[in-house]
Amino acid sequence: MTERRRRQDLTQKFIALAATIPGLKKMDKATVLCAATDYVKRLQERVRELAQEAVEVPEMEVRVLENEVLVRVQCEGRRDMMRKTVELLGHVHLSVLCCNSLAFGNSALSITIVAQMKDQYKMKVNKETKEGGLR
Repeated sequence: MTERRRRQDLTQKFIALAATIPGLKKMDKATVLCAATDYVKRLQERVRELAQEAVEVPEMEVRVLENEVLVRVQCEGRRDMMRKTVELLGHVHLSVLCCNSLAFGNSALSITIVAQMKDQYKMKVNKETKEGGLR
């Protein structure tokens, strides 16, 4: 009786396991175990991929002095951050004069960029308010 309950319990668990595996056609125990192993491996790989994609929001500092802009970016795990930052600066009408990056640790990156505003996009300080408004 005990052995019969154990086998029934094991069968129920195989059925529950098979139900969690997408696209499973056969229900024999060997196929279920093999498919479950493959599925868990795929899920683990996907978790690794998502962990690599999930990056902390970069810390950014921007300073403007007349027509020059200093941009500092610190981020974790983004090897392409410098390229993306330079591209973004181009989209907001800034010409990069100088840029450098410094990797520290396994995944941290510090980027410093000096850019210049294109003449037609220069901001002017409002002398009346001196709050940096546009004139």
